[in-house]
Amino acid sequence: MGCCGKTGRHIEDAGSMAKKYAAAGATTAREVKARLLGQPIPQWLQERSEICNACEHCTWLSRSEYMRLIVRNQSQVTESNGIESVLLSEQTLRIYPKDKTRTMQVCAVCKCWLPAAIRVPEKRCELAKWPAE
Repeated sequence: MGCCGKTGRHIEDAGSMAKKYAAAGATTAREVKARLLGQPIPQWLQERSEICNACEHCTWLSRSEYMRLIVRNQSQVTESNGIESVLLSEQTLRIYPKDKTRTMQVCAVCKCWLPAAIRVPEKRCELAKWPAE
């Protein structure tokens, strides 16, 4: 029995619903939560996600690979140009498939961590692949 006096069935139901929504394309906890609460995912966000997932420049890095990319360029980062401009000076990253260790979806061109980048309405794709809002 759970802390609220229930048997835990409500937790099992929530878990199966989360799996159902994840299978339907929700990629983050926030999206699963939005779907569970009946809130629509903005169309522009869905479009950006689909475009990036299908893009030939989408690569998957491990957390340590991405951090090494940042640390390797740390001495060049200043307040005036910021980390984004330093990462842009790097050569294009190799394209890796998603696997157990490579779970960070990154654009090989701009080096953005895509789950965050696609959620910023003001952000633009450097290759102009995202539709205008």
